[in-house]
Amino acid sequence: MFLLDVFQASLRTPELTWERVRSQVDHVIWPDGKRIVLLAEGRLLNLSCSTVPTFVLSITATTQALALIELYNAPEGRYKQDVYLLPKKMDEYVASLHLPTFDAHLTELTDEQAKYLGLNKNGPFKPNYYRY
Repeated sequence: MFLLDVFQASLRTPELTWERVRSQVDHVIWPDGKRIVLLAEGRLLNLSCSTVPTFVLSITATTQALALIELYNAPEGRYKQDVYLLPKKMDEYVASLHLPTFDAHLTELTDEQAKYLGLNKNGPFKPNYYRY
Protein backbone atom coordinates (compact mmCIF):
# COMPACT_ATOMS: atom_id res chain seq x y z
CA MET A 1 0.00 0.00 0.00
CA PHE A 2 1.35 3.42 -0.91
CA LEU A 3 1.95 6.03 1.78
CA LEU A 4 -0.72 8.27 0.25
CA ASP A 5 -3.29 5.45 0.52
CA VAL A 6 -2.39 4.94 4.19
CA PHE A 7 -2.62 8.68 4.82
CA GLN A 8 -6.02 9.00 3.18
CA ALA A 9 -7.36 5.88 4.89
CA SER A 10 -6.28 7.21 8.30
CA LEU A 11 -8.28 10.40 7.68
CA ARG A 12 -11.36 8.61 6.34
CA THR A 13 -12.63 7.42 9.71
CA PRO A 14 -16.13 7.86 11.19
CA GLU A 15 -14.90 10.14 14.01
CA LEU A 16 -13.43 12.70 11.60
CA THR A 17 -15.63 15.15 9.73
CA TRP A 18 -14.78 16.30 6.25
CA GLU A 19 -15.95 19.73 5.20
CA ARG A 20 -15.50 20.78 1.57
CA VAL A 21 -14.33 24.42 1.53
CA ARG A 22 -14.01 24.62 -2.24
CA SER A 23 -12.61 22.51 -5.03
CA GLN A 24 -9.43 20.75 -3.88
CA VAL A 25 -9.65 22.25 -0.36
CA ASP A 26 -11.09 20.34 2.60
CA HIS A 27 -11.17 20.83 6.34
CA VAL A 28 -10.68 17.60 8.26
CA ILE A 29 -12.17 18.16 11.71
CA TRP A 30 -11.48 16.08 14.82
CA PRO A 31 -14.10 15.58 17.54
CA ASP A 32 -12.32 18.13 19.83
CA GLY A 33 -12.69 20.82 17.11
CA LYS A 34 -9.11 20.80 15.90
CA ARG A 35 -8.85 20.85 12.16
CA ILE A 36 -6.40 20.69 9.31
CA VAL A 37 -6.69 22.17 5.85
CA LEU A 38 -6.06 19.39 3.37
CA LEU A 39 -5.25 20.31 -0.21
CA ALA A 40 -5.96 17.93 -3.09
CA GLU A 41 -6.70 15.13 -0.60
CA GLY A 42 -2.94 14.81 -0.12
CA ARG A 43 -2.13 14.27 -3.80
CA LEU A 44 0.51 16.15 -5.78
CA LEU A 45 -0.37 19.80 -5.37
CA ASN A 46 1.45 21.09 -8.41
CA LEU A 47 -0.67 18.85 -10.61
CA SER A 48 -3.92 18.66 -8.67
CA CYS A 49 -4.40 22.28 -7.64
CA SER A 50 -2.51 24.09 -10.31
CA THR A 51 -4.19 26.82 -12.27
CA VAL A 52 -1.26 26.71 -14.67
CA PRO A 53 -2.03 24.90 -17.92
CA THR A 54 -0.37 21.51 -18.36
CA PHE A 55 1.36 22.95 -21.42
CA VAL A 56 3.29 25.36 -19.18
CA LEU A 57 4.15 22.50 -16.82
CA SER A 58 5.48 20.57 -19.82
CA ILE A 59 7.74 23.46 -20.82
CA THR A 60 9.02 23.79 -17.26
CA ALA A 61 9.63 20.05 -16.86
CA THR A 62 11.42 19.86 -20.21
CA THR A 63 13.68 22.77 -19.31
CA GLN A 64 14.47 21.26 -15.92
CA ALA A 65 15.22 17.87 -17.46
CA LEU A 66 17.62 19.37 -20.00
CA ALA A 67 19.32 21.43 -17.28
CA LEU A 68 19.81 18.29 -15.18
CA ILE A 69 21.22 16.41 -18.16
CA GLU A 70 23.66 19.27 -18.71
CA LEU A 71 24.74 19.23 -15.05
CA TYR A 72 25.15 15.45 -15.08
CA ASN A 73 27.19 15.39 -18.29
CA ALA A 74 29.31 18.47 -17.54
CA PRO A 75 32.98 17.87 -16.82
CA GLU A 76 34.05 18.13 -13.19
CA GLY A 77 34.47 21.73 -12.15
CA ARG A 78 32.48 23.36 -14.97
CA TYR A 79 29.77 24.44 -12.55
CA LYS A 80 30.50 25.64 -9.07
CA GLN A 81 27.77 25.75 -6.43
CA ASP A 82 26.03 28.90 -7.63
CA VAL A 83 22.96 30.19 -9.44
CA TYR A 84 23.19 30.20 -13.22
CA LEU A 85 20.93 31.57 -15.93
CA LEU A 86 19.98 28.94 -18.45
CA PRO A 87 21.46 29.59 -21.86
CA LYS A 88 19.05 31.28 -24.26
CA LYS A 89 19.83 28.50 -26.73
CA MET A 90 18.34 25.96 -24.30
CA ASP A 91 15.17 28.01 -23.78
CA GLU A 92 14.74 28.41 -27.50
CA TYR A 93 15.30 24.68 -28.04
CA VAL A 94 12.59 23.83 -25.49
CA ALA A 95 10.25 26.32 -27.15
CA SER A 96 10.93 24.76 -30.54
CA LEU A 97 10.04 21.31 -29.16
CA HIS A 98 6.64 22.62 -28.10
CA LEU A 99 5.76 24.47 -31.32
CA PRO A 100 4.04 21.47 -32.96
CA THR A 101 1.40 21.70 -30.21
CA PHE A 102 0.26 24.91 -31.90
CA ASP A 103 0.87 23.51 -35.39
CA ALA A 104 3.57 26.18 -35.66
CA HIS A 105 6.70 25.85 -37.75
CA LEU A 106 9.86 27.93 -37.74
CA THR A 107 11.58 29.00 -40.88
CA GLU A 108 15.31 29.53 -41.08
CA LEU A 109 16.65 33.04 -41.30
CA THR A 110 18.28 33.95 -44.57
CA ASP A 111 21.83 35.27 -44.47
CA GLU A 112 20.48 38.72 -45.25
CA GLN A 113 17.91 38.60 -42.42
CA ALA A 114 20.48 37.33 -39.90
CA LYS A 115 22.91 40.08 -40.89
CA TYR A 116 20.20 42.76 -40.66
CA LEU A 117 19.14 41.55 -37.20
CA GLY A 118 22.72 41.02 -36.05
CA LEU A 119 22.04 37.38 -35.17
CA ASN A 120 23.54 34.02 -35.83
CA LYS A 121 21.27 32.04 -38.16
CA ASN A 122 21.13 29.25 -35.57
CA GLY A 123 20.34 31.46 -32.59
CA PRO A 124 20.02 32.47 -29.91
CA PHE A 125 17.53 34.93 -31.32
CA LYS A 126 17.13 37.33 -28.42
CA PRO A 127 19.70 40.01 -27.58
CA ASN A 128 21.95 39.55 -24.53
CA TYR A 129 20.03 42.08 -22.44
CA TYR A 130 16.76 40.14 -22.91
CA ARG A 131 15.75 37.88 -20.00
CA TYR A 132 13.20 35.16 -20.48
